[in-house]
Amino acid sequence: MEALARGEKAGRTCIVRDGYFRYAVGSHVVFYRETEYTIDVIRVLHQRIDIEQHL
Repeated sequence: MEALARGEKAGRTCIVRDGYFRYAVGSHVVFYRETEYTIDVIRVLHQRIDIEQHL
């Protein structure tokens, strides 16, 4: 999470939603969008959850 806050491009493009990125943190996955000045965290999900259903 700190890497995202520092602006490091560590996330990968998310296949489920256009414009979303995903970033793995331990056993969780952070889904976020990037704007010009901010990073908007959409949702944090456990890696075992059905992502398509909850995103």
